[in-house]
Formats: sequence, structure tokens, C-alpha cells
Amino acid sequence: MALLGLSETLPPAKQGALLLPPLLIPSPPAFPASLYPTILQLSKVYDPRIAIVPCAAMRNNLILFSGAYDMEALVSDLHGGLFEGFRDADISGVMIWGEPWRSASWEVTDGFARKWGFLLEGCPELQDATNRWRESRGEEPICWDTIPTLERSKTQALTVESCS
Repeated sequence: MALLGLSETLPPAKQGALLLPPLLIPSPPAFPASLYPTILQLSKVYDPRIAIVPCAAMRNNLILFSGAYDMEALVSDLHGGLFEGFRDADISGVMIWGEPWRSASWEVTDGFARKWGFLLEGCPELQDATNRWRESRGEEPICWDTIPTLERSKTQALTVESCS
């Protein structure tokens, strides 16, 4: 969490739960291209936590829909059940399996995709990475065509279905 700068968003009593052995992820030799600001980022004021997302389209969605979601709820869901005893880590959250500045390292859970799918529109690299991680464990891929758009997420609850 410290690597992503999110540890300060946790309640003080929960921050100790994140004292894990440091990951030996070397810093990139240069600023990662995946984190270069988009034109929208350069032209708008936005929550700085958005800048850590490696998918440019998701960063743009986060800025464009900033009035349509609660940033604190999103940040809470990003770490899923990590600091609540790991009970709901599979329900909502994002798992990062490698270098956090690479979309290929990110996997979104079913619950995160159902709740925040409108933020994942236009992010095929994040969708592909998620399904690669799921398939590596023998799980069904997420069928992204069933994930709610902003309009659908306001009007109905959808379930994540497999594509087969």
C-alpha cells in the first residue's frame, strides 16, 4: 500500500495491518509511460490518487465521472478485504501481482467489476490482464460485455457471468 501511496487512506488503527515485508520491486529506470498524464489530466484538477492507476482510460473515466461516485468508497473497495481480516478480498478489490505501474500486473475482482465496471470501460489491457490472472488459477474469465456501464449501474444490479 505504501508503494501506491494509499496507506494514509486507511484508518490509523488499521495501518499496522499493512506492515508486510517489503516487496523487492525495483523502481523503473525512468518514469513509467503507463503513468504519463493524459491530456484530460493536464487540463483538469482531480484527486491525486487517480494518478497511480496504470490504465490511462480508467484515469480519464475517474476524472470524467468524478461526480458520479464516492472516491472514499472506491479507495476502500480498491483494497478489498485486505485490512478487515481478508474475509471479503475476493468480493471487492484489486490485486496487484507485480509492478504496480503495469496494467498487466493488475487483477480486478468480480465484485469490483460489478460495482465499478463503468470506470473500466475502454481499458482492454486491464480486462485482458484480469482474465489472464483468473485463467492462471483455472477460473472462468470475466465476460466484460456483461459488466455495467454507468447508466446500467444506476438502474440494475448485474452479475458477472462467464463468456462461455
